[in-house]
Amino acid sequence: MPETTTLDKPTVDVTELLMRADVQKALIDVLEQLPKFAPLLVLAGKGVEAAREAISDPDLMGGLEEVVLEKVKPLQGKASDLTSMLQEAKQRAERSNQYIGMFGLLRLLKDPTVQYALRYVQALVDVASERRSAAAKTEK
Repeated sequence: MPETTTLDKPTVDVTELLMRADVQKALIDVLEQLPKFAPLLVLAGKGVEAAREAISDPDLMGGLEEVVLEKVKPLQGKASDLTSMLQEAKQRAERSNQYIGMFGLLRLLKDPTVQYALRYVQALVDVASERRSAAAKTEK
């Protein structure tokens, strides 16, 4: 019957591992670099402790929640307006059976809102094309 190992049982003898030349070289390299990492580890430890304290502070978390909700409110209103505008436009389009011919299309092209939308779409296409070209150049 094969022996099962758990996390409590080491699978490698540490003394045998420490006798290997490659492990000794790696340990020496790590120990030489340790003075550079020590201040960073101290800072990271302090940061973890500060984060732990902040998360456990109900007043701070409540204040953070208020700030986030305050920033999200305008976006919720805009999203709601956009949704209702899209629904209304969809309903109007479904109710209408108006034929838009060539001259109707030319009249639409004079509308400032249509012109803005067309400029926006053109700019979007230009940006997408430029980024695709830049990505293709970096891949080569």
